[in-house]
Amino acid sequence: MPPPPTPRVSVPLRASPDRHPLRFGQGNAKLDAAITTFSLPAGYTCPFARECHSKAHRDTGHIRDGRDTRFRC
Repeated sequence: MPPPPTPRVSVPLRASPDRHPLRFGQGNAKLDAAITTFSLPAGYTCPFARECHSKAHRDTGHIRDGRDTRFRC
């Protein structure tokens, strides 16, 4: 049986001089160093978030849940 098709997602990003470029990394506090990570800000770029959609304010860090939020990921 062939593997299921990979979903294709476009994420619009706005460039500005005060933002850092996106980058790859290896692991983090939750993930092993063998796992490659990508620096997309959670909540602002996840196209499939609905029940877990929460955003942290970029300056204050306060978290605001979305209209359909049932849990935070």
